[in-house]
Amino acid sequence: MVEKKTLTVKEGENVTLNCEIDSKPAAVYHNWTKDDDVVSTDLKHVLGNVQRYDAGIYTCIAVNELYDGTLGTGYNETKVIVEYIPDVNIDIEAPIIKEGETAMFTCKIDSNPNVTYHNWTNDGVVVSTDLNLAIANAQRQHTGTYQCIAGNVFYDGTTGTGSNATELTVQYTPSVSVDKRRVSVREGENVTFSCEIDSNTDVTYHNWTKDGAVVSTNLSFTIAGVDRLNFGFYECIAVTEFYDGTTGTARNQTELDVQYIPEVGILTEASIVREGEMVILSCKIDSNPDVTYHNWTKDGVVLSTDLNLTIANAQRQDTGTYQCIAGTVFYDGTTGVGSNATELTVQYVPGVTVEKASLTIKEGENVTLTCEIDSTWKLLTITGRRMALLCLTTLGMLLKALDR
Repeated sequence: MVEKKTLTVKEGENVTLNCEIDSKPAAVYHNWTKDDDVVSTDLKHVLGNVQRYDAGIYTCIAVNELYDGTLGTGYNETKVIVEYIPDVNIDIEAPIIKEGETAMFTCKIDSNPNVTYHNWTNDGVVVSTDLNLAIANAQRQHTGTYQCIAGNVFYDGTTGTGSNATELTVQYTPSVSVDKRRVSVREGENVTFSCEIDSNTDVTYHNWTKDGAVVSTNLSFTIAGVDRLNFGFYECIAVTEFYDGTTGTARNQTELDVQYIPEVGILTEASIVREGEMVILSCKIDSNPDVTYHNWTKDGVVLSTDLNLTIANAQRQDTGTYQCIAGTVFYDGTTGVGSNATELTVQYVPGVTVEKASLTIKEGENVTLTCEIDSTWKLLTITGRRMALLCLTTLGMLLKALDR
C-alpha cells in the first residue's frame, strides 16, 4: 500500500509520499498523519524544501465500511529521514583574556548523519581535532579568529560541511619602543624624542619623564638648543587598562649624550715668581667626549703634552703667556677645541749698565753720566746726588772688575 518504508532525503530537497489503497468496499476516507496529526487527506503528500523538523513517521490510514456496518482500518508507515549539514555552535568562557591566562572553547555539533570529522582552525591552520580547545598561557599571538569545522557524508555520497567562528582577544601589557637607545648631540643643537606604543587595549596615559619628573605628555617632543645639563635618561611610560579593570605598565628609555667643546681651566700657585724659583701650571679640562689631545704652548710653541707644566729654576726669559689647549672629536666627526691662558712674570735682580766704563776729563769741564737699569721690579725713585752716587758706585765696581 505504501511505496517505501524508509525514505532518506537531504534538507532542502522535495519529497512525495504516495499512498495506494486496495480496498473492498472502497475506502470511505484516507489521510496522512505525522505524530498523530493529520497532515494531508490526499493520497499524495508532497513535502517541499524539506527541513530537519520534517523528519519522522508518516502514516497513511484508510477506512472502509463493511457489510455489517463495522469499519475496517488499514495503514502503513513511511519513515522519512532528513539529512543535513552539521550545525555548529561555539561556547567560549571568555572572548577577552589577559596574556598568560587560559582560553577555553567548546564546539557543539548537531548533524545527520553523524560527522566524519571535526577540527579547530586559527587563521586557516588546524590547531586541534578535539571538540574542546584549550589554550594555556595564552600569548598575544593567539589573538585571532577560531573556527570549528565539521563534515559529514550524505546518503547519496555527497558531503556537507558546517562551521562557526568566534574571536579571541588576548590583552597584553603594552610594549614601548623608542627611536634610539642613545642619542648624541652637540650643545646648542635640537633633539627630538619619539616613542611608539604597541597595545591592543586603550592606552590610559603616556608620558616622557626625566629623573622622575614629567617633561612631556606627547609621544614625541623636542628640546631646542640643548644644554649640557639636559644630559641623562629620558623614559617613555605607557599604561593600559585590561578588561578586568587591572592595569599594565611598560617603559623604555633613551640616553641623551650632550657633547661640548673642552672647557679649560688653569690653576697656578703663583703667577709672579722670582728668578730661580719653581713654577707649576695645572690644566683642568671638562669635556664630552673625552679629549683626544691636550698640550701647553708658549708663544705658539708646544712645551708639554702633560696636564701639568713644571718650570724648575725659572728664568727671566720664561716670562710670557702660557696656553693650555685641548681638542675632542664629536659624534659626527667634527672637532672642537678649547683653550685658556695665563700670564707668568719672572722677576729678577736689576741689571745696571753705564754708558762708559772709563771717562777722563779736565778739571772744570762738565760731565754727563748715563745709567741704564734692566728690571722687572718696580724701581725706587733715586734723584740728584743719590742717583749720581749709585751710578758712580756701580762704575767703580765695574772698574775694579776690569782691573782684575
